Amino acid sequence: MLVNYLRGDMKLVGVRTTQQTLFLNFTEKRVQERRIKYKPGLVPPFYADMPADLEAIQASELNYSRSF
Repeated sequence: MLVNYLRGDMKLVGVRTTQQTLFLNFTEKRVQERRIKYKPGLVPPFYADMPADLEAIQASELNYSRSF
């Protein structure tokens, strides 16, 4: 990851990668678009919610992506 950061493929703070199965299950296209739009980061921004279901995860993802 450090090599990817030095090459400019990653940011220091940014979205963390997610499993492809979870990514494909997102019903909100905005969530997928925002996940693709931003470079991954070595350190994720802090967020303190613990989503329990897919709808809560998507809401958390939208809120999470606003922090960039």
